[in-house]
Amino acid sequence: MHNGANGSDPASYVTRNSHGSVVAVNHRVHSDHEIYRMEIEKIFGRLWILVGLELEIPHPGDFKTTYIGEAPVVVVRDLAGKVRVFENVCVHRGTKLVRSSCGSAQAFKCMYHQWTYALDGRLIGVPLSQGYGPSFVKENYSLPELPRVETFAGLIYASYDRSIAPLEQYLGGFAAYAREIMHDGDVEFMGFQRYHVKANWKLFVENTIDGYHPGLLHMPIMLDRSNYAYQPGVGKSAKFGHGHGLLQWPVTRATDWDPLKDLPLTACLSRSEGWNYVSDIFPNTMLLQIEDILTVRQVIPRGHEAVDVITYNLAVKGESEEIKRHRALVVSAQFGIAGVASLDDKLVMEAAQAGAPARYTGTILLRGKLEAGEGDLTDEVSLRGFYEGWVEAMTA
Repeated sequence: MHNGANGSDPASYVTRNSHGSVVAVNHRVHSDHEIYRMEIEKIFGRLWILVGLELEIPHPGDFKTTYIGEAPVVVVRDLAGKVRVFENVCVHRGTKLVRSSCGSAQAFKCMYHQWTYALDGRLIGVPLSQGYGPSFVKENYSLPELPRVETFAGLIYASYDRSIAPLEQYLGGFAAYAREIMHDGDVEFMGFQRYHVKANWKLFVENTIDGYHPGLLHMPIMLDRSNYAYQPGVGKSAKFGHGHGLLQWPVTRATDWDPLKDLPLTACLSRSEGWNYVSDIFPNTMLLQIEDILTVRQVIPRGHEAVDVITYNLAVKGESEEIKRHRALVVSAQFGIAGVASLDDKLVMEAAQAGAPARYTGTILLRGKLEAGEGDLTDEVSLRGFYEGWVEAMTA
């Protein structure tokens, strides 16, 4: 399969049927270095990329450092309260400017030659500046700032593309789901974890929004005594424009939960009805609301064969300490670094990466009605949507 695929034509790596629906993906999109370099430029260098949450920088002077693709950036709330995103480099010699992962500052000073910048990016201090002569004007050497920064439901996004459509327009029909999952930003920060997986970044997104595997790979969870609701026929898999997608199924309310017999996931304390969601905002955001788990995942590619994922664990503002403690227990037991689901997922993602260089290059996405925008929970609708968004971005 896919013998005609070549690095100069990303669309050749994706097979569509006569109606334009994705039916297979060349597995080498996870191991081809040339494809990866194109992704850094065309996807991470152009689209809306998640860089953090507003609650990480609530006050003027608060900052955090992260990456857009491979480019280091600093996200800061300036002294006027505006959220800004700068490339995290000193304009003098290109040294990484801010070395702390987060904190609060009145200015940023480079360790190398002590050049100092205001929180709005202006160069305000140059030691021995007389040596540069009268033609040197500090105003010409501000930090490189990303031209587009927007927030939505507490999420902070940035883009290198000055002409990109507004964020909410980019989200399209998924925007309402994002607001619901994020409680319109009315959330509290409980902590974060960092995963490093030896697999391509797309495999992490794939695994998250794949509704076929949970009842199989994670069978001990799904066969829990409390009759967990994740099963065919009770939820849906859906795709939206630009590669966004979701899985949706009803909340499970355990009536006779026993801590000695049942997994903590099935003791849902924060709500008794509604929906669970696992979703992606293409390319690097995943929003999860599964029983008492409320999590945002930020994907950071680390070359074509590795990925870092930052997981922000959240609670809803105003909740009791008991519910917050339970949220922390559940996310640690299920999706924490050593959670029962995370260990399974890490194993299979790395196994998929190990298979990517094989001569057999086809991976099939045939479950469900191929032309449908949504289907059963176990259908591969969301995955087809993800690769439709990938082709759209890579061929723009």
